[in-house]
Amino acid sequence: MELLLMRHGIAIDREDPDCPPEEQRQLTPEGEARTREVAQGLRSLGLKPELVASSPLLRALQTAQIAAAVLGHRGEIEEWPELAYWVDPERVLERLDGLPARQVLLVGHRPHLDLLLAAALGDPEAPFTVLKKAGVALLDWQPEGGELRWLLTPAILRRLRGAD
Repeated sequence: MELLLMRHGIAIDREDPDCPPEEQRQLTPEGEARTREVAQGLRSLGLKPELVASSPLLRALQTAQIAAAVLGHRGEIEEWPELAYWVDPERVLERLDGLPARQVLLVGHRPHLDLLLAAALGDPEAPFTVLKKAGVALLDWQPEGGELRWLLTPAILRRLRGAD
């Protein structure tokens, strides 16, 4: 399975006086625009996930909706409680085990996705990445282990968007 891990886009600052509760923090207009540009970069790489799943937190759901629309995903976006940042990342891998999809996009949070990536590669105690907002990693993943193909920053993905 090709597993895409995407961190949510730029959200309203927690210090903003208008900031809602954590679960309802939304993307900013800049976050929406940059996320769309990142998704266009993913499209230029020919990515077409069969399944899109997101953390239930609003900023991740908005990111997943933008990415799914740009990538031409026609199915529903699944809300996975396992992608909330306080849940053990191993639970995500358990849920992935046995899925028939060949390419999956998971949208979530930091440091949860960094821990998930480390667990998928066999060492859950040693995260070695720091996904930026709207950053994406691609792994070849099977339950017996995974291999990191690439990890791209939002800036690189935005540059790629002109290539499609």
